[in-house]
Amino acid sequence: MLRKSISGLLVATAALTQAIELDINSTSSLRNATATLAYGMLSWYSNNESTTDPALVGTLPQPLYWWEGGAMWGSMVDYWAYTNDTSYNPTVNQGILAQVGPNFNFMPPAYYSSLGNDDQAFWAFAALAALEYGLEPPAGNATHDGKNVWLAVAENVFNSMVPRWNTTTCNGGLKWQIFPGNPNGFTYKNSVSNGGFFQIAARLARYTGNQTYVEWADKAWDWMYGVELIDNNNWMVWDGTNDAENCTGINQQSWSYNPSMVLYGSAIMYNYTNGSREWEERTTGLLSACEGAFFSPFDNATNIMYERTCEPTNVCNNDQFSFKGYMSRWLGKSATVAAFIKPEVQKLLSRSATAAAQSCSGGANGTECGQKWYVGGYDGSFGVGQQMSALETVQALLLLNTDLEVAVRYPKTGPNVTVQQANPATSTLAIPTETGFPAPGDGGNGDSDTNAGNRLKSAFFNPGKRSGSGYNGAGIQRGIFGCGGSYLSGLAVVFCIVFTTFSLNGISYITGGSLRMSVLCIALLKSQDTKQRLRNHLKHTLRNANGTTLGISLLLEKRVTIEGVQCDLTKLVTVKALAEDLLRRRQKLDAVIWNAGIGGWTGVNWPKAIWHILTDLIHASIYPEYNICDSGALAPTQLEKRKQDEEPPLGQVFTANVFGHYMLTHWLAPLMDAETRIVWISSITALRPFFSLEDLQGLRTDEAYESSKRLTDLLVLNSELPSTRTYLNSFLSAPHSSTTGQQQELSHPKMYVTHPGICGTSIAGLNWFLEFWMFTFFYVARLLGSPWHLVSAYKGSISAVFAALAPPEQLADQEQRDGKGKWGSTINVSGDERVARTEVEGWGYCGRPGVVPRGCVIGAKGRWRGMRVTGREEREEFERIGAAAWREVEELRQQWEGRLGPVSLVYDEGTQYH
Repeated sequence: MLRKSISGLLVATAALTQAIELDINSTSSLRNATATLAYGMLSWYSNNESTTDPALVGTLPQPLYWWEGGAMWGSMVDYWAYTNDTSYNPTVNQGILAQVGPNFNFMPPAYYSSLGNDDQAFWAFAALAALEYGLEPPAGNATHDGKNVWLAVAENVFNSMVPRWNTTTCNGGLKWQIFPGNPNGFTYKNSVSNGGFFQIAARLARYTGNQTYVEWADKAWDWMYGVELIDNNNWMVWDGTNDAENCTGINQQSWSYNPSMVLYGSAIMYNYTNGSREWEERTTGLLSACEGAFFSPFDNATNIMYERTCEPTNVCNNDQFSFKGYMSRWLGKSATVAAFIKPEVQKLLSRSATAAAQSCSGGANGTECGQKWYVGGYDGSFGVGQQMSALETVQALLLLNTDLEVAVRYPKTGPNVTVQQANPATSTLAIPTETGFPAPGDGGNGDSDTNAGNRLKSAFFNPGKRSGSGYNGAGIQRGIFGCGGSYLSGLAVVFCIVFTTFSLNGISYITGGSLRMSVLCIALLKSQDTKQRLRNHLKHTLRNANGTTLGISLLLEKRVTIEGVQCDLTKLVTVKALAEDLLRRRQKLDAVIWNAGIGGWTGVNWPKAIWHILTDLIHASIYPEYNICDSGALAPTQLEKRKQDEEPPLGQVFTANVFGHYMLTHWLAPLMDAETRIVWISSITALRPFFSLEDLQGLRTDEAYESSKRLTDLLVLNSELPSTRTYLNSFLSAPHSSTTGQQQELSHPKMYVTHPGICGTSIAGLNWFLEFWMFTFFYVARLLGSPWHLVSAYKGSISAVFAALAPPEQLADQEQRDGKGKWGSTINVSGDERVARTEVEGWGYCGRPGVVPRGCVIGAKGRWRGMRVTGREEREEFERIGAAAWREVEELRQQWEGRLGPVSLVYDEGTQYH
């Protein structure tokens, strides 16, 4: 029976008297720890009692999902194989076979309608492990249709998946959910479903020698690589893609089981093909992705595994608590069949296993495992997933330790199938960070187009033309850094791209140079699409400039790596910790893209919404006056408990959308110079009535989001005026610098403001009905002539990418000549996006009353009804309010910088950094 809530926090006052002792070099210690962990995990299982409904046998109790039962039995098959402890085998056999279903393919009636391809795959993994390690089935169930029972059910799963291979969209791939009755996942093609199918095909190919399985493994790999679920730049395996948009954008969120699942399939194919160079390269790259993204969260936690997307911020759910276990499982198995990676894997798992064991000191028996292995002990989080992750990590060392006798070390193959045997690694694994490039002037065919400036101009300003460009020495040369936040949580998406240039055939190319490209992010769709557009623009740049795709693979796949970091913009201590981390690791930033937003909305006034939509659909869908927002939402407390009494409040929306980025910019000032671009992403709804100097943080308004975006416009558009220079000098001076605005005229980065138009994403959590009508209204508004309904976040990101990458003649020189403006993403009825200046009330199009430069969006459609033509008085008022806003925000920064004091990158419960 369950003894506690699955994911609750244990509150205990009694001293703990036990813990799991682990010596990774001791046979008895590894065996004892593994046995203790297996017992602890199975103590959560009770669905084998005589009174259990037969449909529930083999499953874990709610709120855990059906698939995790299969994952648990897979770990127990491995436990038997690595320890030769047969005491649990009857329970394991019963649990697996109870869920095969009437068609013997792990589609039982009780769960049939809600099944996903990934759910089915995890049960198939358990059957494949039983097949490869030779687990003897119970008497009377040894065969099915004349085949080994484990082979039969695994093949049936594969055969049920093949007809689901969907070429209607995206030229292939499996959908996440099997049936249309699950709309939230039926239009999503994810890596765990397709990676699971790939791994099943690879393992069946190796066991049977059947060429059909080989062909499907190749097809699944090629498809995932082709749509870039397997990142063509750095081997990261991303979460999924929307087939309703023909897989044109990737959800660049990743979990530890994504790359490790594909890694094991790749290692199996390496083994089956007797060490082919192609699969060796893929296996090496995937291991690099695993190590780079899911180990060493802090300087004092080297080689310790963590779930980067949710663990540091305490937002993991029951599924995600178990993901590290599968990474450990597949790392260990991969190193067994691809021995050349074994030293690297053993290094990672040894440190992680030691840390995991240290976390297993909770509960009444002192052996309950926590989630965060880098805190040096039990963190109070417990459950099946936490126990399974520790078990898989420790028992993987039994598999890898060649000094130990285990029941089965090497997965078997079927009759008449021969593969290379597990030999010690004969060469050192090289995790790629950079490769050599041709010297300037070498290579190429001499035919490349040198008119790069025209191509860039077409790509950004002319609808329908998608070409990229080279940069004739005027491009960004060292780094792009971006930070964004969720509309719901305030968590930051941070990405940093580091560039240098080299010349080939007279064109300067942006490359990884001798530095590394880093993308530090959790997956939030708006920022992901910004990053994807940056990447695609660079690919097109190289392709069009060099006339071939060969250089792309060299430049982007071999010279670029991506790493992850999370930051909650509403917690200034985490913002400062992030800045200090970047200051240690970076030399220069060429552009920063600040993309964040907490809306603060709590609902919709439906009668008002329906009326506005029916009377003026375009205006209602651009400027929603029917959102319900609770005013006065505060950011979390920033200071230690003993100092909280003296802490003034910070508005949640204000901090996430403006002040967090403002503080981060100041702390990163040492990495910036006059060539750096600071790109703030605002909103088309940043309107005059929503902001008041008397309520700078938007604590007394129902439009806190719009207020914060109006403040962004005021700060950026006034940033180059004499009235704000003193505050700007103070803001962009390096911390602890003695230089002040009064003492010296400083050369600062340039700030730009953009907006993405109106975009809709499924990340907002709308149900399928509301999401359908939202997108319908957006497309109808576009057809009716709205210039702002880009709909796709990818299309909406063009303005931010333009501000970050456009050469000076297309941006800085134009603003110098025509005046500073707000650059918006706009679109025509045909769906061709471009960049255009946007009208800002009180500023106009360029800060010059009565002047309308070329490239502006002009006309009634899409214009706010209350917009007033900007005259001299309105322009002077905008500058006056802007200067006052600069003064207040800068004073606030100085106050908070003094309150926060020094920050070190040491983890503490409840925060990411402390």
